[in-house]
Amino acid sequence: MTVGYLAHINFDNAQSHNCSVQSQLGWHKLLNPARIHLIVSIQGLTLVTYTDRHGCHFEVIDSKGVVHRNGRTFASPQMAEEEGRKWVKSVE
Repeated sequence: MTVGYLAHINFDNAQSHNCSVQSQLGWHKLLNPARIHLIVSIQGLTLVTYTDRHGCHFEVIDSKGVVHRNGRTFASPQMAEEEGRKWVKSVE
């Protein structure tokens, strides 16, 4: 997992959950366009699954706003969610 800090989320269309994610500190690449599939809180951690031009991914945001990424690409949003939930359980 790499670690960064969530700096800015800009929702282009809240109804369809299209978003661009951009860091003011330059730690995130611009993911434009990206589609968020899931945002869920699990035991104090926020699991986000999304698809960008490279594929499906998950990230976990802790209570301090630190973003944890595993850097893997998954074939479907469901697979990204499954692996993200496994990761959250592994840090309990």
